[in-house]
Amino acid sequence: MLIIALVDPSTEGALTQDQFVVADRSLSDTMNLVLLGTFLGVVGAFIYLGLRRWMPVPRSIRGLAFGYGALVTGGNLLINPDSVDFRTFEPVLLSIALFASLFLLWGVVLCALADRFHREPDYPPSVRAPRIVGGVLVVITLLGTALMAGGIIELVDKEGTCIGANEGSKCIPARNAD
Repeated sequence: MLIIALVDPSTEGALTQDQFVVADRSLSDTMNLVLLGTFLGVVGAFIYLGLRRWMPVPRSIRGLAFGYGALVTGGNLLINPDSVDFRTFEPVLLSIALFASLFLLWGVVLCALADRFHREPDYPPSVRAPRIVGGVLVVITLLGTALMAGGIIELVDKEGTCIGANEGSKCIPARNAD
């Protein structure tokens, strides 16, 4: 939020859809963010611990893959063309990139901590289950990626610019339906 306010100073003090004030550094907003992050971290850790054995990626990039999976499933619900936040703050693609980077960073940190404090046990060898569950995870991730890409394209087309979301933006006007 602070980065967006620095890039587009006209947004400083604006309210987000969730009633947070852009670039406000109040203790109450910070505590709300910390509590929300803690809750999502705990929920995400349990999900990761349940899925990590079936993730079809090398251990070295599991955190990035988990964060990306969370982005295209859970984050996909938040990046939508009807969101006031993505119609208000410019540049819209920077807002989306910053939002997406939070998921990726969260996944890397969460998985590193979960693996550090809860080592992966040795599982009995099985060929079918990892392939089936891994395949399902890949399909869900691919579908989520397609949905997110469609939402971003719709957001850019609907708001009339490839860089910003405001009506008087500097880039490409919205496509006419004519």
